[in-house]
Amino acid sequence: MVKTHWWKTSDGGRHRAERRRAERHRAERHSLVEQRLAAALVGVDADAPAPVKTAALGAALCELGPAFRLFGRYLSQRLDLLAEPACQILAAIPEECPALAPEESRARVEAALGRPLEECFHHFAEPPHRSTLTHQEHRALLAAGEAVLVRLSRGDLVAAVEEERESLPLVLAALAPEVEPARRVAAVDDLVATLAAGADSATLIAGLRGWGEGSSPRPLVPTFLPDLCAPGLVTRRALAGSTLTTLSTAGARLGADAPTPTAEPRADPDLARRLCRCWLAQALFGGLYPTAFSGDDVVVSSAGKIGWVGGLFEALPASARPRLWSYLQAAAAQDPDAAASALLLELTGGPADDGRALVQQLRQGIPFRDAGLGSRDDLAGYLFLHWRLATRLGYRPKPHLLAFWRGLAIVARHTRALAPGHDGLRAAIDRLRLTSRVGEVVDSFAPGEMQSLATEALVALLDLPSKLDRALTLAAEGKLTVQLQTTATQKDESRRRDGSQAVTAVLLAIAAVVIAARYLQESGIGGAWLEPAATAVVVLLALFLLRQLSWLWRARR
Repeated sequence: MVKTHWWKTSDGGRHRAERRRAERHRAERHSLVEQRLAAALVGVDADAPAPVKTAALGAALCELGPAFRLFGRYLSQRLDLLAEPACQILAAIPEECPALAPEESRARVEAALGRPLEECFHHFAEPPHRSTLTHQEHRALLAAGEAVLVRLSRGDLVAAVEEERESLPLVLAALAPEVEPARRVAAVDDLVATLAAGADSATLIAGLRGWGEGSSPRPLVPTFLPDLCAPGLVTRRALAGSTLTTLSTAGARLGADAPTPTAEPRADPDLARRLCRCWLAQALFGGLYPTAFSGDDVVVSSAGKIGWVGGLFEALPASARPRLWSYLQAAAAQDPDAAASALLLELTGGPADDGRALVQQLRQGIPFRDAGLGSRDDLAGYLFLHWRLATRLGYRPKPHLLAFWRGLAIVARHTRALAPGHDGLRAAIDRLRLTSRVGEVVDSFAPGEMQSLATEALVALLDLPSKLDRALTLAAEGKLTVQLQTTATQKDESRRRDGSQAVTAVLLAIAAVVIAARYLQESGIGGAWLEPAATAVVVLLALFLLRQLSWLWRARR
């Protein structure tokens, strides 16, 4: 006779009942979300522009809860799935949310640190100065009076997204019906992975410590207090400066709780260019770089130095960096063939035509025509269009490329807000190309070889005007002329060689002064004296250069 334990049968039945209730709840929630998204489009004309439909669906996401608001903001970074105007609207979904109750915030911090707040901080401001969908940040003072910031992760949001995991793909289906179901699910999976990585305080600390390594000039890096850091909790010293949210031109926001700016900051093209250059230099030539962040995660000091204090950091594979750099340079040079060739190396799938379809699409693509009204006609607008055209052809980005795309989309949005009407991304690529080429030349030659090569090149450059003049004379007169040269003495040759070397040295000195001044300016080291001092040095060197050139010209005659 088989003996049955009644408590095992009871537990099994209870678990099955709980599973059935959970499945019924998910089905009801799925149906409710579907109905709410459909209701958002009621009254919207079927022929209405896509931005009108996106705005209606964005308002519905704000009402459906924090998980849907977060997914909407995530989709604003997916320029490979949605058109640029739709992403602009979804980016306006506010990330602010009500803070946790003071007693709950205190309890979470004390549980993470394992001791009362009074033993950790001299003062802890329980109402946070910033509360978002993913975390809230509190100001605090140490016993010595030092100001610090305490970031507490909102781990409950990860659970909320997991609970809505089956309903979130409906959002992408409503926004872009042409996106296949597998990609809708993959987008939700990527959001969950991003949230899990962002909630890990050890990942954040490692990312911020590695941020800036290998880049020149190195950006601002916050200092952490290890004794006051724990899973889900990060304490750092405050960085003096203004956030991008404060400096950027504020745009429209969706939702009633969106803050309204009191004044519109002036455009700052130089800061926009330096922001792009800082991000690109770290992603392509450094190590870890930010792939997901908000405007409040970027601080600009009074000297103009840029630093990240939050976000998600990743690193590109070594093989992908030169490919993506080639792609960006080709796109900036309006070379669709070279851009497609470099981009294809980082994509999978697509038609079996050796990339000919993608090349053709990139040749013909125009943002405002192919991506819809509201797309920008700057370099970022063309890059966004490239990504979406590749997706339409069936290509899929590799995981590291998707992270790069998302980070670049965020940087481009802040750059445009800092300087509307200016192409900060193109200016940053031009500057980065110049500095990288200078570095390549310097690294390619030993000092003696560099001096010899520069001397020969500059002497040839000095002879170039006279050679062109003779060539033009021959072409105008239609005849050949022969110019006789007298043999110079050894002393004349020595003086001429010394003069050429002096010209080379002066030119190298002028280049060094210009590069050093730019470096000090971008590093925030120099003050108001830097520009006039550098100008005075360059003028003096230029006068000496003119004197040497005049002597060389007389010696050659």
